Amino acid sequence: AEVMRQALGLGALLVANAHGGVSEMEKKAMMALLGAEPLTALMAEKDPRQAFDALVPKLGQVSLFSRARLVQHLTVVAHADGNVADEEYGALGHVATSLSVPMSIVDETIHGAVAPMD
Repeated sequence: AEVMRQALGLGALLVANAHGGVSEMEKKAMMALLGAEPLTALMAEKDPRQAFDALVPKLGQVSLFSRARLVQHLTVVAHADGNVADEEYGALGHVATSLSVPMSIVDETIHGAVAPMD
């Protein structure tokens, strides 16, 4: 559970930071997922991609369902400001590929955020 929480935090920071830094809306989404205290500590991470990549081997025993849910949460963070920039989409691709999660999860989550009743 702790490894997944770390992956959620680092992945959220990696994705949100991919396009010109973390926006206020992205911070709010991250705080909703992580809480205020962990978010404050997380924001000090200088290289979230490297830190996330170091966690990936520890996530090998986590179910596909849990890894896919993690990618969905990160997609919601990226979409918190109303759109997903190309750089954020690329970061989501890196995370999804690293976790062996299909990119269709990202695409479906974005579509659901844009058109929730379709």
